[in-house]
Amino acid sequence: MAKDAYYFSHDSNARQDEKIIKLRMKLGWEGYGLYWALIEMLRDANDYSLETDYDSIAFELRTECERIRTIVEDFNLFKLDDCFFYSESLNKRMELKESKSEKARRSARARWDKEKSERNANGMRTHSEGNAIKGKESKEKEIKENKTKEKESSLKGSHLFSSSPYYDIEKFKSKFENTDYQYADLNFYYEAVKNWADSKGEKKKDWIATARNFMLRDKKDDKLQLANNVNNESNGKPTDEERLEFWKRVHGEI
Repeated sequence: MAKDAYYFSHDSNARQDEKIIKLRMKLGWEGYGLYWALIEMLRDANDYSLETDYDSIAFELRTECERIRTIVEDFNLFKLDDCFFYSESLNKRMELKESKSEKARRSARARWDKEKSERNANGMRTHSEGNAIKGKESKEKEIKENKTKEKESSLKGSHLFSSSPYYDIEKFKSKFENTDYQYADLNFYYEAVKNWADSKGEKKKDWIATARNFMLRDKKDDKLQLANNVNNESNGKPTDEERLEFWKRVHGEI
């Protein structure tokens, strides 16, 4: 499930951690900065974990692939799980923050339910037939959304693409709305991921990350597919200028 970006603390005590000191001794302050850049990427990722696709990560951070591999694997700062890695310290901090947020939400719901009950008891709230229908539709929508969230929450580990909520192509495409990835041919990459997943029987924690990796690899091989509304050529293939503009947008260079 996608998460809105919000503040999380950078623990200043980390500078004195023995593992961090070893990192700085070998890679200097650049290594320390790359470590926190990886933590920030994990914070933005589903389940706070990333695939060990060091080439793509290095490209995004504009550094060397071997340097990323060294930071992830050689200093015991991250945990490896199959083809993913994560940070135990980040997970603990985010679990605590999410627990506090959930407690606040439960408290708010309890206050709302109490006020609603009091208004009904005092006859202070009435509904027209139209409002009653609207309220019912809103409730049904809320139930549907809760079921979707429950399904997404239940998919914490690796799972088939066909079991993912993003097997619905509209939900798949919605994950790229308001990002520069929306300029890619999302129908093409949905089918690419679906066909690959069905044929291989692969299980992944984050199928959206897998789709982004498809785009990254196509860019690397000069085969990036763009949406028709950004193509100028009659054969539907993007020009070199369009490929370059798309890639610069994805990586914040324009």
